[in-house]
Amino acid sequence: GLNETRGIFRPGHKTGRLFLMYNGDVGRWEGSMRACGTGWIVAFAADSGNVCARVTRTGDITAWKVIEASLAIHGHGKEPNQNMMVRLATLGAPESEARCGAEARF
Repeated sequence: GLNETRGIFRPGHKTGRLFLMYNGDVGRWEGSMRACGTGWIVAFAADSGNVCARVTRTGDITAWKVIEASLAIHGHGKEPNQNMMVRLATLGAPESEARCGAEARF
């Protein structure tokens, strides 16, 4: 968007890639993300398995939970050890409600 950047985020493509890291664990493959207040809830594959995390608008990780320790690794010519994408879905509520508080289930 066109909002002012905050925290670790910098505008433009020349500022480098940001990695999700938390207590020694590293996010490796992209997954899904959705708005949660002024931040995001994200799901991705990390070294520890499939992870769901909460990230603030400044880039602080406030929650990191391994939801499945195994990874589905499939190969193809360009990336022989590419992981299958993690998907994020709400449970028990329509996506249009965008619940993300303590009552939300994913």
